[in-house]
Amino acid sequence: MSSAEIASLPENNGNIPPYRYDRAAQARVALNRVPFYWSRIETSNGYSDYRWQDATVAQDAARGLQINAILMNTPAWGTTASVATGTQVAPPPRLGQKQLPSRAADPAALPTAASPETYPPRNLYAPIFTDGDMPGPGKQINRQNYWARFVFDTVVKYRGNVRYWEIWNEPDFRPTDQSGWFGFWSGTVADYVRLLKVGYIAAKFADPQTTVLMGGMAYYAGPTFFPQALNLIKSDSMATANNHFFDITAWHWYSRSSQMYVEVMSTRNTLASNGLGGKPIWVNESGVPAWNDPFYATRNSPYPGSATLDEQASYVIQAFAYGFAAGLDRIFIFQQYDDGNAEAYGLLRNNNSPRPVYTAYQVVSQYLQSFSSAQLIRDGSVDRVVFSNTPSGKVTVLWNNSPSDVSYTLRSSAPLARRAYRVDKAGNITTLNAAAPSYVIALPRATNNNNHQYNPNDYIIGGSPFFVVEEMPGP
Repeated sequence: MSSAEIASLPENNGNIPPYRYDRAAQARVALNRVPFYWSRIETSNGYSDYRWQDATVAQDAARGLQINAILMNTPAWGTTASVATGTQVAPPPRLGQKQLPSRAADPAALPTAASPETYPPRNLYAPIFTDGDMPGPGKQINRQNYWARFVFDTVVKYRGNVRYWEIWNEPDFRPTDQSGWFGFWSGTVADYVRLLKVGYIAAKFADPQTTVLMGGMAYYAGPTFFPQALNLIKSDSMATANNHFFDITAWHWYSRSSQMYVEVMSTRNTLASNGLGGKPIWVNESGVPAWNDPFYATRNSPYPGSATLDEQASYVIQAFAYGFAAGLDRIFIFQQYDDGNAEAYGLLRNNNSPRPVYTAYQVVSQYLQSFSSAQLIRDGSVDRVVFSNTPSGKVTVLWNNSPSDVSYTLRSSAPLARRAYRVDKAGNITTLNAAAPSYVIALPRATNNNNHQYNPNDYIIGGSPFFVVEEMPGP
């Protein structure tokens, strides 16, 4: 189980500055989530230009980064969208967009329809192969099924260099008038299941060793999407023989650190109740924007889902601890740099200066890089996650969820521990008495109640967390 994955490096022309890779390496980043926009690659039917993707894949490979590639956005020539003349369509959705268009803007300038890139491609329901949907030796991809052709050609091209292929981004986020026509998928749930099926079979036909992810879901944008999709998948006679058309399910959870536990456990239960228990779960977008960054201030007061710079650093530690306790296989932080996003999500600012959250991420990747088990223990207002057999020994991550400071007594591993110390989110180390029967840890109160319900008693991030590290004897 890995602890150092991040959706980090930006979409551009492939010329990513070396210092960004240096910063990623210093934080033990292992995986880069990269959009492969079909609309930009195949701008006309049958003509594909992968130069930008070639550059990024080559640079990532040279730096030892794996890639989670997202296949998304239908090109204009292949969309099923029907747009009336004069319609103000929304711009194509891009990874990294978080803010919706302002409803206070000039109404004449606001979109009145979703981007055609969010619609299902034409010929999606055409056979995947020239003789039907069933894969087999000697078969030929039906090149009139444009999505099957694009997926197959792309996976073949990067076979051996890209292992993880994600089928669209946030397919549960449907563009509507209420969202300012921002969103990623205008098709039905059934259309997405067909997109997933075609993509899965075409990708596996191109490279049987590849791994296919269901598109990372925003969840709150469409909470019934996932169970509906699973029901449709199970009703397909080809599903069982094809791993139900996905190897991994992916999710996007922001701002509330405990979601990493609650929602992952819920997802595990949903999978199990559908006979799909054991499928890996990723969170390939997570984070919280800082509202009080003096160098990147877009607002001067807290708003729902935001955090101070200090709280942002606490979030990343708690999110990883909760997620690993729930059995998450990978966690990504959105994102390494702010880039063009209008909110301060980045571990680093665009000028390459780190936020406290970058250091907190480094602490996580140092002490939780591997472990044999992770157990969440709830003790009143204090949550702690115990990690066994890390390279540093037994590691307990703990924090206080209440609005009052707590003096917490943690039982030690005496007399087994050879050395014990406490680490804060800035990486500062304080020696503890390993021979003592317990440690007394002062846990600061929770301060972030920036929830979307404006409930002053609902804290979405706990107080500053600590790592208690106990070096244990070797086997």
